[in-house]
Amino acid sequence: MLTRRGLLRRPVIPELKQDHCTICLDTFNSETIHGLLPCNHSNFCLQCILGWAEVANKCPICVARFFSVTPCLPNGQLVPNTTPFDVEHRDQEEDFDYSDSEDEEVCKVCENYVSSEHLLICQDCGDSYHLNCLSMLEVPNVETWYCDECLQRLPKKLQKEQWKEMIAVGRPKKQKLEKRRSERIRMLREKTASRSVDD
Repeated sequence: MLTRRGLLRRPVIPELKQDHCTICLDTFNSETIHGLLPCNHSNFCLQCILGWAEVANKCPICVARFFSVTPCLPNGQLVPNTTPFDVEHRDQEEDFDYSDSEDEEVCKVCENYVSSEHLLICQDCGDSYHLNCLSMLEVPNVETWYCDECLQRLPKKLQKEQWKEMIAVGRPKKQKLEKRRSERIRMLREKTASRSVDD
């Protein structure tokens, strides 16, 4: 769960420059919001590193434990008018307790169980989405919210109104949703296998 706590200071480690997210392997574009860690690594989409922190709060690059993620722009500048997301201590080895998950929804993007405080549910189809998976920092100011697929079937005026409110809270215009976690894992395995064959 995300909580609000103070930043922990860590030594600055030189940034590793690359053009793709270390977690989902998608190529960054000029609108990508990165997640900056106290160890100074920001080679991740914001939604990817926040999802990572739900499993283990250790940097995927240097394995330094972190307790906050700061939204930043591709040039390294902090996103204006935002505060860091703080995360709880997590270790990947800890078993997830599914006993209370019957009342929880599964995010259609990352396929993880989510609690209602970080969740948007489509008014039409009932599918659930993490705010982070939609690159939004908070719930958009709309009476009813529709997922991209259902929104496309609605009048253009309603589409424009919802997109305006979603962009206002951080979602890139016409953002293509991240591939599902299972698809990303399959792609990562294929990429790793092809590298080992080339070597």
